[in-house]
Amino acid sequence: MHREAAAGNYNVRAPLNSQGMIWQIAHSLNNLLARCQELARDHDELKRARDDIEKVSYYIEQLRQGIHVPLPVCHSILGKRLIYALTKNTTSIRPSQPLSSERPGSGPVSRPHLRPSRISFEAVHDNKEAPPPDQKPGPETGFTKA
Repeated sequence: MHREAAAGNYNVRAPLNSQGMIWQIAHSLNNLLARCQELARDHDELKRARDDIEKVSYYIEQLRQGIHVPLPVCHSILGKRLIYALTKNTTSIRPSQPLSSERPGSGPVSRPHLRPSRISFEAVHDNKEAPPPDQKPGPETGFTKA
């Protein structure tokens, strides 16, 4: 029994005989094996969730680039909930279409509910910061025009 448990088979249990100290050890060992079994099950679920999150992340990245990819097949509850959240109430937007009506790379998407950033789209693209508000952009300042 202990060799099977050491090999990862947490379904095995020590026989419970009501013989004093041995019974107490067997009972404790069975509790430990049950916890190991639960830990192994949780580890497998976590691995499935991580794999699904990677798939959904890749799917979102592809959509943002305007690349049409099919919805990923998720096997974890978390992955299925993410896919549901991405696709519910999107009758006008198909999951395989970009979320923006603009072509990818044609400029920033208008988001009126967000605060404006200090960094312009071109500055981010060129890895340069936007000039301070009191300084005009130009070649002499090294800042690009937003």
